[in-house]
Amino acid sequence: MANSTSLPFQIKICGLTKPQQAIDASTAGADAIGLNFFEPSIRYVSTAQALPIAQALRDNPPTNGKPTPRVVGVFVNHTQQEILHLTKTIGLDGIQLHGDETINFFQGLRSAIAETFPDDSRPFFVRALRTQPNQDQPNNDRELETERVAKEIRAWSDAGVDTILLDAAATGEFGGTGKSIDWSLMPQLQASSDTALALAGGLNPTNVAQAIKTAQVNIVDVASGVESPKGIKCPKHVKKFVHEARLALDR
Repeated sequence: MANSTSLPFQIKICGLTKPQQAIDASTAGADAIGLNFFEPSIRYVSTAQALPIAQALRDNPPTNGKPTPRVVGVFVNHTQQEILHLTKTIGLDGIQLHGDETINFFQGLRSAIAETFPDDSRPFFVRALRTQPNQDQPNNDRELETERVAKEIRAWSDAGVDTILLDAAATGEFGGTGKSIDWSLMPQLQASSDTALALAGGLNPTNVAQAIKTAQVNIVDVASGVESPKGIKCPKHVKKFVHEARLALDR
């Protein structure tokens, strides 16, 4: 596994929609929060909604000496101009490409970021890749799917993203499906990459420790698994998720 000190974050609570949810995530000990700018998503936030969420983190720093959680913008097929505008307006620490973006698009965006932001304030990049959920993948197709994903991972790793996030695919959806990928394939996939892999999809407070152990990852990302009702983060679930994940990561 990658050295945790070199990672942009280890535990991300994604899809926050209210300022109090950011405070709850920070109090629980999360390293990052995700703001979803994909309009069809149940977790979508506008610029006007995102600003006070990010500000709530900055106005309420952790009391345990930990750094303030980093703010990651989740983008799905946005234009370069839209991403640059939101990154600058909200002060995003990270940019997560979660749609059908190409490596050429990423490279152009990275160049634009380099021209726009000083070295010490440039956001990191997360590339989300989708693969078949564990329960939807017949055994005879797993080898082909693993080869396909490994090839994508190698390409994005070579392109220079900071983290590659693996999530479960679902028709017409871009994350937050609640479905899990095959955790046992993660060590094999990590061998395809010099870039740390992050695990998402179907994680919750009761399974995150086992997922970390099986997948041998240092980064986890959760959205629906800490919600009750759907789309609304539950402070108790967030606290339990971070606690269980941190224990497993520290082992």
